[in-house]
Amino acid sequence: MGQRLLQPTQFNQKGFFEDIEINRINEDILETVVPRVPEVIRSKLFPGRPKVGQRWLAYLPPNVCPRLTDTTAGQIQELLDNQPFCFKDPRFSYTLSAWRPYLKEAAFICVFRHPLTTVNSILAMAATDPHLAGLHVTPDRALRVWMAMYSRILTQHALTGDWLFIHHQQVLEKTGLESLATFTGADVDCSFPDKSLMTTQVVPDIPAKALPIYQELCDRAGCTAKC
Repeated sequence: MGQRLLQPTQFNQKGFFEDIEINRINEDILETVVPRVPEVIRSKLFPGRPKVGQRWLAYLPPNVCPRLTDTTAGQIQELLDNQPFCFKDPRFSYTLSAWRPYLKEAAFICVFRHPLTTVNSILAMAATDPHLAGLHVTPDRALRVWMAMYSRILTQHALTGDWLFIHHQQVLEKTGLESLATFTGADVDCSFPDKSLMTTQVVPDIPAKALPIYQELCDRAGCTAKC
């Protein structure tokens, strides 16, 4: 999963299982469509625009495609030479197409949550996480990011390759872990998930504009949209 994983925080007390180098490469790829802006300009004119390290909260329209540079292409190839690998990063929702030529027989796993659970989590992090300092995040903006990421997965990325969709509630109930074990052929520690660590309360009413995306995710995962 990489050599330097992000350290646990109050938001993920057991860890993120994301590698710093993977995050950095995906940040570099996203910089081709979300370029840096001088901070004095960004803070005053574009406070909702993510800066370096914050691009996992970028909003990209479906026709905007991040691209590789010669440097990132070489770094990706070097990382993929170490097999087997399992890379996790929310930025893959946007950058996966740039990695595709190098992935060969990789399988893909999409874990998702109720959209408003995700929105509440993003807002909580934006309010307290120093890595998100200076980024203005509204509930509507967070929901737009959720919709943009999962819509791109469903309409572009998932058209190719072997995919497994898992609702995070299925993981807590072990059915998702059993599916994960079958899909990957790997041993899965079913004792790892801990329901007591859930801190964000699910809001039952799903915004109408997000419902079709969420419904399709749930259908692919084999669960109800009431999760």
